[in-house]
Amino acid sequence: MNVRKTKLKKVENEIQELEEEIERLKQKIKELKQSIKETKRKIEQREDLLTDRLRNLQRNGGSVKYLQVIMGASDFGDFISRTQAVSKIMDQDQAILREHLNDKMKLEKDKQELEDSKAQVEENKNQLSAQRDQLEGQKESLVADMRDLQGLESSLNDKLSEQNTLLANLQKKEEELHDHKMSIDEERANLASQKRAFDKLIDELEAQKRAEKKAAQSGGTVQQTTNVKNDSGFIRPTSGVLTSGFGGRWGDLHAGIDISRHGPGVAVKAAASGVVSRSYYSSSYGNVVFIVHMVNGQKYTTVYAHMRNRLVSEGQTVSQGQVVGHQGNTGRSYGQHLHFELHKGSWNMSKSNAVNPASYGIQ
Repeated sequence: MNVRKTKLKKVENEIQELEEEIERLKQKIKELKQSIKETKRKIEQREDLLTDRLRNLQRNGGSVKYLQVIMGASDFGDFISRTQAVSKIMDQDQAILREHLNDKMKLEKDKQELEDSKAQVEENKNQLSAQRDQLEGQKESLVADMRDLQGLESSLNDKLSEQNTLLANLQKKEEELHDHKMSIDEERANLASQKRAFDKLIDELEAQKRAEKKAAQSGGTVQQTTNVKNDSGFIRPTSGVLTSGFGGRWGDLHAGIDISRHGPGVAVKAAASGVVSRSYYSSSYGNVVFIVHMVNGQKYTTVYAHMRNRLVSEGQTVSQGQVVGHQGNTGRSYGQHLHFELHKGSWNMSKSNAVNPASYGIQ
């Protein structure tokens, strides 16, 4: 396309040069015609003068009269004067003849140049016509190419739009699923730390029961040293809009809910009291915290993923409502939010124990 445009520009420049040359030749023809007209006028006037001179020469004897003028001198001084006068007259006649001859030659030259210029104008006009035909042909070809390119561009735009739509759908799918896949080593570490956390939770609960029993027997009160009992259920772990619920997504399970609120420092709180089983950075979950709970005698595990930071550590006992981090966009995530999971029992890789948080008042 660029090569064709370059050729088109070249032809347009050649046409412009031909048009300028034609205008220059037309001006030259105009000047030649004026010069020829003026030369003809001079020749005609001179021919009239020469004709009169010839008539006079024929009537008066030509050079004889010149001799009579010289010989009729009254003295030597007069003779010299008359001789110079006759010589001057003869020189003038010769000058007139030379000038007449030069004008005749100039007239023939101007006439020939005029004809040549006219012929050049015609040749340039023919060339100009051919160049214009070529230009029109190239323009039509260029227009056809432009139409083809526009059609191709439109087709590419349609395909690009389809591709963007597909990409957006894939991103949405990935955003909803979060690709919460873990390596085997990561899964093993979670399961091992989860067992330790549940063991600690149970030990703390039993210690709390023993203290309460002992206090009841002695009639005193128990000074609570830990807060792992959950008799009031779960609370919503963060503020914001529910952007994705629990359930099937694209042939897979979205094993939790997504809550999003834009802005810095959106706190994420423990949904219930318990023990932190893991607090680490995952390639899929990003900054994530796992907490184990015992609610009304039932084991539960909660997961807080994609956080900007983590404010609790493994093995730490936390109270319901305690801030464990803030909403973020870490790991495989597309926008600030909290991915929250609730598992009835232990967490496992297949997420077979995952339950809908909405069933527990979290939505």
